[in-house]
Amino acid sequence: MINKNDRQVDEKLFTVSKDVEFCETDMAGIAHYSNAFRYVEYAETRFFQNGGMSICDPLYKWPILSTKCDFLRPMLFGDKIHIALNVARIGKKSITLKFLLYKESEDHTKEPVSKGQLTVICAQSSAKSKRIETVEVPGYFKDYLLEYLAEPARDMAPAD
Repeated sequence: MINKNDRQVDEKLFTVSKDVEFCETDMAGIAHYSNAFRYVEYAETRFFQNGGMSICDPLYKWPILSTKCDFLRPMLFGDKIHIALNVARIGKKSITLKFLLYKESEDHTKEPVSKGQLTVICAQSSAKSKRIETVEVPGYFKDYLLEYLAEPARDMAPAD
């Protein structure tokens, strides 16, 4: 369960939902752990689109620099998984997102499934060097990210 005291009341979360599909599970109906990363990417893509940026933008690239995930309980076939994101850090050339995957139990309490963070760098392809080089996060996108910036030193949790 998510403790109400851990909730960030004034924190804005970007949340999308996705059902666990049969093809994502094993014979016991449990989703493979790697699907948590797919679900986070699903939410990240929509988060970027909501801010006017595409993961597949022709100018900006967003490769993952690092990721961390704690798995708290299994996702089962048919579960509706809610994926909540917010911004932990906005750097000059990188962004760190926190994520929480949770499902609602039969009594409508929110049960965390997994949580973690990922850091992406802002990059552009260079025609000269034929390499991807880091660049500053565009100002308009930083403005959008600030709307979802988490307070420091607090864990993310959805409102009950």
